[in-house]
Amino acid sequence: MLRQTLRRNDAGADGAPAAITASLSRMRPRMLRIDYHASGGAGHIALPLREQEAGARTDGLWQRTCFELFVRPGDGPGYYEFNFSPSAAWAAYRFDGYRAGMAALEPLAAPQIDLMLRPPFDSTKPQPIRSRAEAKRDAREHLWVQVTLDLERLHALPVDVPWHVGLSAVIEEKSGAKSHWALAHPEGAPDFHDPACFALQLPAARPA
Repeated sequence: MLRQTLRRNDAGADGAPAAITASLSRMRPRMLRIDYHASGGAGHIALPLREQEAGARTDGLWQRTCFELFVRPGDGPGYYEFNFSPSAAWAAYRFDGYRAGMAALEPLAAPQIDLMLRPPFDSTKPQPIRSRAEAKRDAREHLWVQVTLDLERLHALPVDVPWHVGLSAVIEEKSGAKSHWALAHPEGAPDFHDPACFALQLPAARPA
């Protein structure tokens, strides 16, 4: 599992959350699990209503709170963008080059998107006993979004080359303020499509 810290584009600005980390693991050659964790004042984050959008493929998710994954296989210019909303709505696109040739990505299974306001339970480790007050504090301070992304139908995606990966997030606060988070940022305005944001390399999948 590769755990990364996302950087806020407007570093030093006030607002929530205080920090975001993302963990990426490859479960199978074309199946990924991504865990996003926002901490520090997460109760101020505006969350889209889950019951209205669960599982729906939806454009424009980046206009609200949204977690994102970018994948560029090998050294070519083409790449893929995946958007995951806490509501469980999602989107996926293919690009021929930098913001060029955008198309909806087909065929693709809907990702599983789970929203948690408490630490994920791990039955293999001792679990601390928390008071009700501590549980309420966690609900205000922490937000976890766990994504399982099945790309098995995407046969055009090569797995025998390294993947250049970008992990990012758009956070909308209840006040309406927004912040942009990524592994790295280009100079100037936020741009998750910029090559600078593809800062993580996932090695080629091992042969079965």
